[in-house]
Amino acid sequence: MASTTIADYQVIRDGVLELDVGFNDVGDFTFVVPSDIHLGTSSRRKAILNFNLRPVEDAKLTVKFNGVNLMTERFFSASHTRMHQETFDIGTALQATANMPSNAVVQFIVNAGKIRFSDIVFWYQINR
Repeated sequence: MASTTIADYQVIRDGVLELDVGFNDVGDFTFVVPSDIHLGTSSRRKAILNFNLRPVEDAKLTVKFNGVNLMTERFFSASHTRMHQETFDIGTALQATANMPSNAVVQFIVNAGKIRFSDIVFWYQINR
């Protein structure tokens, strides 16, 4: 029987979180790795991390998944709330450690400034 993959998601955080360099500048969120996660990727089948952000002042942001950089010190000017998304190879990120983890950490690090985050959602493929 042929298998297929379907999209699935996890809401990592629904409420607002403010991160400010020098004070609470790191936000760690747990991603529960499904047992049927699809690790094969290509240019069209990558995982997606979506989130809303509102830079309260000019800011730089680093985002990591399971220790792998998804974005490094990306600059955001102080302005309105906007949605941002990053696509990445989840197989490479999860297999960066010796064993497949049951949980991975999504880490938001404010390198400069202050940012308000909300609606952090992680999209990925599962096998069916």
